[in-house]
Amino acid sequence: MSEPFISYNILRSFVPLSGLSDEQLNILLDHCDLIQAFKGQELVKIGEMKLQHLFLVHGAVGMRSREFGDVEGELHVGGERSHLPFAHEFPREEAVTALTDCSVLKVDSSYLEKIICWGEVSRCLLAEIACDPSYQDDYFWIKRLLESKLFYKVPPTNIRSILQRFQEVDVPEGYEIITEGAEGTCCYFLKSGQAEVTVESLPDTVVATLKPGDIFGEDALVTRKPRNATVTMCQEGALLKLDKKHFYELLKQPRVNMVTPGNLRRFVADGAKILDVRTEEEFDANHPVGAINLPLHLAAIKSVLLDRETQYIAVSGSEERAKAAALLLSEQGIKAYALQAGLYAL
Repeated sequence: MSEPFISYNILRSFVPLSGLSDEQLNILLDHCDLIQAFKGQELVKIGEMKLQHLFLVHGAVGMRSREFGDVEGELHVGGERSHLPFAHEFPREEAVTALTDCSVLKVDSSYLEKIICWGEVSRCLLAEIACDPSYQDDYFWIKRLLESKLFYKVPPTNIRSILQRFQEVDVPEGYEIITEGAEGTCCYFLKSGQAEVTVESLPDTVVATLKPGDIFGEDALVTRKPRNATVTMCQEGALLKLDKKHFYELLKQPRVNMVTPGNLRRFVADGAKILDVRTEEEFDANHPVGAINLPLHLAAIKSVLLDRETQYIAVSGSEERAKAAALLLSEQGIKAYALQAGLYAL
C-alpha cells in the first residue's frame, strides 16, 4: 500500500469518510486532490455543478450567498461543523473564499458514494455470514475477497452475486496454476495453502509467495495481455476461480425500480415514505423533510420494521446507495424504489 499524501486519521475526521477502512481510503485517494489556497483566493463560485465533497484541512474559509456580497459565515478547522463538507449543494448556493492560507481536500462525490456503498453492502453481507453456521470457516476469506480492489469495478448492487460466480478447486502441491506467456482467461483467489511466483528472467528465484487471501491473475479480466509470471502451488490448498465471462456478468447493472426527482413529490403525496440510507452522521447534518434514517448496512435487518403495504423511496447523495438499498428491501418483500440521481438532483 503506497504512502498517502494525507494521513488516514485526518481523513477519518471527516463525515462520511469516518467509517472507511484503510483499504477503502487508499483506493479513494486516487480520486482526491489536496489543494493549497492563499488568503483571499476564491474556492467556490455560486452555481458550480462539479460533484465534489470539499473538506477544510487547514485554515479558515468564508461563505456568502451572493457573488460579491459580504462574508455571512465562517468555517475554521476545529470548529463545530468543520468535520462536514462545506458548500455542499449542487449547484453550489454559496461562494467560498479563503480567509487565511488554507488547505482543502476535494473528493469525487460519485466515487465516494460508490466506495461507501461497497463498504455498507459488504458489512451487511458479512453480518449475515457471521450468523450462518454453514459459513463458519469462510468468514476470513470472504472478507478478504470483498476488500479486493478489483471488485470495486463491480456495481455494489452485485456484491452478493460475486460469491456465486467463483468456482472452488482443490489443488495439490506442485500444481502449476498459471504459466508465464499463456493466454489469461480467469483470475484466482487463494483460499488455503501457499503458492510461489516465478518469472523466466529470474530463473531459480521465487519473486513472491502467495498466502490465503491473495488474489492473482486479475489482469486477465481487464486486458488481453499474456500471463507475466508462473504461479505454482508450494503447498496443497484450495483456489477460487473466476472466469472472464462471469466477471463481465458482474459488471452489468441489475434492474432497480427508480423514481425521478420530478415524480418524488407525487409519490410522497400518495403516501410513500422517504428512506435516507446514508449514515447517521450524514443524516444529522442535512436530510429531506420527513425522511426516515435507515443506514444501508441495516436495511436488510430492519426491513421487518417496515410496512409491507407502504411504498418507500430510498435516497442517498448520488443514487448508488439508494439503488443498493432498494434492491435489498425488494428482496425482503418491501415496495422499494430508488431516487434517480440522488439528493444532489433535488
